[in-house]
Amino acid sequence: RRGANTIVCLVQEMVLGVVCELRILCIFDKAKRSFRREVLWMETCKVKRVGSTSFAMTSSKSVTRAFAEKKYFEGDEVGLDLAQKQALKLADRWLQWFQSQSPEPPQCTRLDFLVTHPRAGHAEVWTVEVGECGCSLCSIEVHGRNIAALNTAILEDSSG
Repeated sequence: RRGANTIVCLVQEMVLGVVCELRILCIFDKAKRSFRREVLWMETCKVKRVGSTSFAMTSSKSVTRAFAEKKYFEGDEVGLDLAQKQALKLADRWLQWFQSQSPEPPQCTRLDFLVTHPRAGHAEVWTVEVGECGCSLCSIEVHGRNIAALNTAILEDSSG
């Protein structure tokens, strides 16, 4: 904005102990006025080191819930369930925020969460990215996103 003196500084905290990434693809169903959520556990690969800390990169391929439980949670179903519940709760908060910022919700958004599993029966999630309609769908077919975009573009004509 012309003449604005606002300085913005965004700081991203490095989350230690990340075991995987959980993504929630949210596609708006205009007819039902609600979001359809698709939970995606993502494959991690390529461990990198930054100084004394290492972290894994997330691939674009999703894995099954059973695979995530075995590989990332060492068989701890309670921890996996907790991570998913926390992520879904945060997703609801993000979707509420979207609706507070615009009269129409986004037709498609992807919410990405880093997941830690400090011990059995526990998990924590951290928002790492909020993506728009053009984001990667993580191995999910594009039809749902495309239909949501088309339905958003079509106006209801009550004249018949």
